[in-house]
Amino acid sequence: METIMLNLFHDEQKAKKTAELKQEFLGIFENIDTIPSGVNVSLQGESTLNKGLNLFLIQMSKYKIRPIICTAIPDISKKEDNDIYNRASLFINDYVNTFNECYNGIDAVLKLDLSSTSEKERKKLHGSVKSLESTAKMLLNGKFPTLKNDGKIVLSFRADSTVDFDKISKLFPNDMFLIEIRQPDEVLLNFNDLDSEALAAGYEIFHD
Repeated sequence: METIMLNLFHDEQKAKKTAELKQEFLGIFENIDTIPSGVNVSLQGESTLNKGLNLFLIQMSKYKIRPIICTAIPDISKKEDNDIYNRASLFINDYVNTFNECYNGIDAVLKLDLSSTSEKERKKLHGSVKSLESTAKMLLNGKFPTLKNDGKIVLSFRADSTVDFDKISKLFPNDMFLIEIRQPDEVLLNFNDLDSEALAAGYEIFHD
């Protein structure tokens, strides 16, 4: 299936508004009747930093697209009414609810760009992000919504980073998460057969 790339941000890193995303997406096609059902729409950029994305996903669901969004789970909090809310937690909660209500839980993809099981490597790649342990606790505390129809969240790792499946399996149950191993452009070979390790740990492999 064709994949359309849509950037969530302008070149100056200013988040695009819902109307801008909609206009850009619809402008790709000659008319809305030519939008192929199930087309992958990969939303590029840190999804939690674009406040218009969730409304865009709701509005676009009538076209039967398959959105793919990704977050590195930045450790950013905001204060409202004397309470501290983690932005990533709020946004992921919204996305899961939208996926359930508009995409049957399985016709959209939420990727967590974990990149590595080494917190030192993750900080180097992404800056301030929630730790793997705190991310797992956030998602599995019994209060967080789950994807319906056996939908699963994708855990995305880099092939050139530390990926410890013993650690992953202790934090993220294989019946709730898929594994993606990304091959960075600058890496020609993957000397560790990480897909096989993921399968041996009981995880399914995600492919776009």
